[in-house]
Amino acid sequence: MCEQTSRTRQTHNNVPTTRTTTMAAAAFAAVSDGNVDVAGARWVREQPEHWRVKGKVLDIEGLEGSIWATAEFRKQVFNDDAGPVNNVLVTPVAAAGGATTTVRVKTRTPHHGAQAGLLLYASDADWVKLVVEGAKTAGHTMIVLAQQSDFKPVVLAKAKLGEVAAETWIDLRLQSSSNGTVAASFRLVQGGDAAPWQQLDEATASLAADAQPPHTVAIMAHSLGPGAWASFTNLNTSAPTV
Repeated sequence: MCEQTSRTRQTHNNVPTTRTTTMAAAAFAAVSDGNVDVAGARWVREQPEHWRVKGKVLDIEGLEGSIWATAEFRKQVFNDDAGPVNNVLVTPVAAAGGATTTVRVKTRTPHHGAQAGLLLYASDADWVKLVVEGAKTAGHTMIVLAQQSDFKPVVLAKAKLGEVAAETWIDLRLQSSSNGTVAASFRLVQGGDAAPWQQLDEATASLAADAQPPHTVAIMAHSLGPGAWASFTNLNTSAPTV
């Protein structure tokens, strides 16, 4: 992991401190293509021992957690709740207004719900996500587009990939429009060769116009299993910082 430049600890799950913002900026700088100011990046619920930087790759350990609906809902429907997702890297990059954002992800998804990917994040209550996720068939992977507004989630589209080789990277892309809709696409990258982009069934998400704070670009990984990590690189965006 990068050397910690400050020992100030986080005092609240969603309130960044000096250490949190300093280390988030370092993580964002490592994974991004260098075209944005990284100073406003922050970790949400940072667990420092569960993320690391290796060159231009950011690894996040997929700890148990969820931001799907509310804790009460998860307990009622899934009979369990491990708490919210840790180590959400929230960047200062605006999500709305015609922005295009891509990130390259490599992870294993050993079971249904294990996931890693790209978020347009306002809070745990309001987000759009495009993730690499484990399918119900063991060992199979899918791409999922979903959104949540005021803790009300909905799955918008899925693309089943079947079994994906461990060395395969997957590019995820979210494209917002001026009216707040968001289109999602993905492509597989093997041996440095990228396949054509595939859009998710012409499905679109929408950003909640009244979300506060406004949506910005974020990345996350969760529920991958003990000791399992997701790798991120090539975070690229056409959007300005907020």
